[in-house]
Amino acid sequence: MKILLVAPFFFEPHRWMISAYKTALNLSKDNQVIVLTTGKKRYEKISNNLTIYRLKDYFLPDPINYSFVPKLFSKFFQLVKNNKPDIILVNKYMFYTSLVVLFARFKKIKIPIVVATDTFPGLNWHPRFILVDWVMKIYNYLIGIPILKKANKVILYHSGNIETAKKLKLNYTVIHNGIETEKITNAKPPTDLIKKTNEIWIGYVGRLESVKGWDLLAKSALKITKKYKNIKFIFVGNKNGKDKLLEKYRHPQILFTGHRVDALGIYKLFDIFVLPSFSEGLPNALMEAMASGCVCIAHNVGGVKDLIEHKVNGLIINNNSPITICKMIQYCLDNKNLHKKLSTNAKNKIFSQYNWDNIVNEYIQLFDDIKK
Repeated sequence: MKILLVAPFFFEPHRWMISAYKTALNLSKDNQVIVLTTGKKRYEKISNNLTIYRLKDYFLPDPINYSFVPKLFSKFFQLVKNNKPDIILVNKYMFYTSLVVLFARFKKIKIPIVVATDTFPGLNWHPRFILVDWVMKIYNYLIGIPILKKANKVILYHSGNIETAKKLKLNYTVIHNGIETEKITNAKPPTDLIKKTNEIWIGYVGRLESVKGWDLLAKSALKITKKYKNIKFIFVGNKNGKDKLLEKYRHPQILFTGHRVDALGIYKLFDIFVLPSFSEGLPNALMEAMASGCVCIAHNVGGVKDLIEHKVNGLIINNNSPITICKMIQYCLDNKNLHKKLSTNAKNKIFSQYNWDNIVNEYIQLFDDIKK
């Protein structure tokens, strides 16, 4: 099967869009995948089955995180004409790149279109800034929802989106994102990060953006390190342009590593993983941490409730603040007898239910059904 995947970003240090990357990589194992996205490297052939075309874009940074792509429609039309894909898969509908759906319908391109989303921004996913939230909501009703309604099928990454999808009367199905179990199993801790025998490492992996709430964990770290000299906080994520912001968290027990390509190995050094996001889809970092055996603490938003059952395979925070994060970390430190249970159950859940080997089959079955 030949699939044209359109995504706003594709595994760049400052804008990962990891769901697009993982989808392309796993579908390309047995299918031909052509990716249209943005970025500096215009053309890249990753394998015989995976080819990337990147366009120049004009990016509005956090908290907006939106790109304008001047040559999007001409390149899209060219790829459709030259490659004749069986399916067009659009990753994330609230970005400029998703406008190809409206363009395809206007041009009467008859190839089935599937749109995948982890959230409905402005409706069930909200940034920390009210003005940005309102802009998202207006954009959603004017452009986003019409895009979804033009698709042959909408993929929801988690069940937390079902209620909104029903209200919008979308033609949807739920297919989870997932992790590559073999990569998790084979990942080795990096040699440049040295963990002492008596140390406890508490970690975060992800973008250092406002909606991710990483600063709440950093504020918690400043409090906890006053009490515990053997606890270290590790933040893994691109820190370019954030020097002034990070200065206030400078501390010998707090480390900002910057972007790392070996994050899967770093999870194995963490005792506790914290995801303090204000809004989420189905968080890849949380799935990876659970699969790596970390004791996980997460704010109860988006797809987190699909992943974590409180005190069964992780710990849930309902009120996201430095105070509640400190309390939950303290609870974790005081109840070390729970660690093995939480860790084992978390790992088992991800390996059994969120394995890409199974998820790929769901995608192909959906594509086959739509083509009939």
